[in-house]
Amino acid sequence: MSKKRLIAMFISLCIIILLCVLCGAVFVVRDVEIVKLEGLEFNTQISDKDLIATTQISYGKSIFAISESKVVTNIENTYPTIKVRGVERIFPNKIVIKLIERVPMIAIKFKGQKDYLILDNNMCAIKKVSVTEADFNEKLKNVCIVKGFELEGTNDIYLGKQLPRVYGDEVVLIEHIIAGLVKQGMELKQINEFISSIGFEQGVKKIFVYTKYGTGEGVSIDIDYSGIEKDENIVYKRIQLARKKYVTLETEEKIAGVLIYDSTTNSYIHKMHE
Repeated sequence: MSKKRLIAMFISLCIIILLCVLCGAVFVVRDVEIVKLEGLEFNTQISDKDLIATTQISYGKSIFAISESKVVTNIENTYPTIKVRGVERIFPNKIVIKLIERVPMIAIKFKGQKDYLILDNNMCAIKKVSVTEADFNEKLKNVCIVKGFELEGTNDIYLGKQLPRVYGDEVVLIEHIIAGLVKQGMELKQINEFISSIGFEQGVKKIFVYTKYGTGEGVSIDIDYSGIEKDENIVYKRIQLARKKYVTLETEEKIAGVLIYDSTTNSYIHKMHE
């Protein structure tokens, strides 16, 4: 082996050792920052200190050894109302965790109980609330109530996790309605102000979306999804068409009547109730 090659190998080894030393001394966690994204209201009882403790990030540990998925799981399992939008490494020694607060969107009743499961737009379970006739309107006033579909069993429902689709096709259909409205440029809180309830009928492939107008009920939207075998996104597409029609309605049309899909024009038309 030539002398030049030996020198090159020695230099390479020195560089590797130096990098290992630097990584062990420099690229270690010394600071963890919680960033609550703008425009969101957070529970003031949850402090940054508590959130950081929940991550189980060890100070002095290599910044490369931090598991992003573990940080997400630890926070979201402990605080179901919070969603982690990102975990970033800021070299040489800082971890930044970006959070948003889940917006309660949907309320589904447990069969045979007075309890409702509150979910966000991704059908992630946020909390379980017990509701009576006396406090029904108060506890569920800012969410869309699902009618004609109830949850049976609770063994595999976990706060901070998505509602399993095994509970029924309705889970996916509800998610598609919300996603379609978001696609139309609506914010989640605007959707809460737009929809009062979503109704299902057993044996009929139709969804009835009931809108709000002022403090009362508005026009309803009839979504026929009988063609779902050919197009699994039919509800997602139909609610967008319905929303496009809705924004063109006159005031008296938004208050009453129904929006019905017209297959000849691939659009929605407004009809008054007879």
